[in-house]
Amino acid sequence: MRFSKNYVKNIFLFALNYIVLNKASPVITEEQLNSFKYGEDEFTLAVIGDSGSENSAKEVMKLSKFDILLHLGDFDYKCMPNKYFDEVLTSQRKFQFMGVLGNHDAKGECKDEIANQFLKNVYNKMTDSKNKETRCEFSESKFMWSCVYKNMKIIGLTPGINGADKREEQLKFLKEHLSGSDKDWKICAWHFYDKYFHTGKYQYYNNIISGEGESFYEYCKNHGAIIFSAHDHVYARTHVMSSFKDPTIDKYHDKTRDYIAQIRDGASINILNGTGGWEIYIEQGEQKDYPWWQKKYARGDYDENAKRFGGLFCRFNVDGNNRKASCVFKRINSSNEVFDKFYIYRNDNPDKISYHQIDDDFNNEKLKAFKIENNIIDTDEADNNDNVNTNDDNDKIDNNDNINTNDDTNKIDNNDNINTNYDNDNNNNNINNKTSTIIVDHSNLDEEISRDYSEKKVKYPLYKKCLIIGSGILVVLILISSITTITLKKKHIKLNNMIKSFLLKNNYPNIITTITTIKSIATADHKAEVKYIYNVASGNVASGKYGNIEKMFIQLLIKGNIVMRECNNNSIIITYSQNIFNGKNVVSLLNDNKYLGLTNNLIKMNQYSGNDDQY
Repeated sequence: MRFSKNYVKNIFLFALNYIVLNKASPVITEEQLNSFKYGEDEFTLAVIGDSGSENSAKEVMKLSKFDILLHLGDFDYKCMPNKYFDEVLTSQRKFQFMGVLGNHDAKGECKDEIANQFLKNVYNKMTDSKNKETRCEFSESKFMWSCVYKNMKIIGLTPGINGADKREEQLKFLKEHLSGSDKDWKICAWHFYDKYFHTGKYQYYNNIISGEGESFYEYCKNHGAIIFSAHDHVYARTHVMSSFKDPTIDKYHDKTRDYIAQIRDGASINILNGTGGWEIYIEQGEQKDYPWWQKKYARGDYDENAKRFGGLFCRFNVDGNNRKASCVFKRINSSNEVFDKFYIYRNDNPDKISYHQIDDDFNNEKLKAFKIENNIIDTDEADNNDNVNTNDDNDKIDNNDNINTNDDTNKIDNNDNINTNYDNDNNNNNINNKTSTIIVDHSNLDEEISRDYSEKKVKYPLYKKCLIIGSGILVVLILISSITTITLKKKHIKLNNMIKSFLLKNNYPNIITTITTIKSIATADHKAEVKYIYNVASGNVASGKYGNIEKMFIQLLIKGNIVMRECNNNSIIITYSQNIFNGKNVVSLLNDNKYLGLTNNLIKMNQYSGNDDQY
């Protein structure tokens, strides 16, 4: 079956135009969606405590880019109130700053005038022109503050700090500024800790933050606020807690998934980070073994982490999603920089939805907004006038989280692939925006968890499907036919050249003439090559001039068993035929030099066989 080039081209263009004219929805790629701005502004919060003002404090701040620095106190350990603010927090900074005082920045550790200078420096940095993107309210004493940055509220307190407001006043300030907040993200920050939330360096402390009264931790937790603290020079992160006063892990928290924290009003986490640059402590006593610790990082049994200071960097509103944050704890002086990595989801109904659905709902909203912005009309909408049902199949979304949690002490494997399928989440959620094909591959989101989205296929009415599929099949058949014809022609050309080469060496010029005059090629039969060669040897030009041996030789090039049938079982010819196709030299039985010459030449030519399966 032969077709002209123009015919093939016209069929292909017909199929292509049909698909286009029948409104096949465009493919929306990950790159397009990522470049489409939607949702809340993404920003990164750095959380650092107990840094001092040495060079190591500067190195920790170089571990990651960030938009805000939240310092948890102890800016200097030698009562030098200006050093940190002049040498670490320089005037060239390009980030917002918030900080609470630590015990080494206050009276008792330093003289009154030095303690006052620490307080003044913190206030000045938080109110200077570099902090113009942050709105802050301060208590009269300046020891407490409440700041808003984008869709986050951060409240800084100083319970237990010498010279600061009394605990009752601080609790009152906390309630005034946290209770009415409608921000998506809320944070409580202080320097000290309560008795259950440190890892044992100091054994004699009780509730430094809350005292014997109402728990600061509980109040923040009840309003869905993340709690940051320091003073203990370690890094430690709790499971999601439903109670801090009587430590209780939230019933919806899956302890096996240490990279997912789902918080809400009534359940939150506490993260302690005092590894900012001065010294890293040991962990000891019963505190280090409390079951509510999700992750801990300390000096190590052999002081291996003594100089591996670190900072926590949390990216809020991931890709615009105001219910999702991604955090990573990084260290200096270590080949395994990342020690802890996890996601925080704001999930108000963990009994009904999973964190997967939070992602899916946001992606659906973003996709819908993208299509509206780019005037993309779904195929379903276009087909409504035809009263055709084009319901889409559900797309399953698998969340495979690649997490780097290397630690020289704990020997955590940096390449672990962790399955994040939610146990109560058998109903994988649908992408409800129909018929727009989505190819999304969220790979390596700033070293974050990767997510693959299945392709969403366009649905067409049955008659359209048949026409499109039929056109496609026709184009494929035409291409196959063209390729087959070209392949056969190449085989014949190769065969001609081989026969000519042999015959020239053996003085058969008439056969060469016959070959060059035959121009038609039989292609309909699977034995086309056999017919072609046989016709060359026994055609009108060559008829009556050549004996069976010449005919046999040409046929033999293609199918050796033909000569066995046509040579009356002549043992010499049969042996000759077999040896040609076995690639062997002629046995002694073939003592005729003519046959020897034929065989040797075939071997040298690496003879052609039209039946490769058999020979």
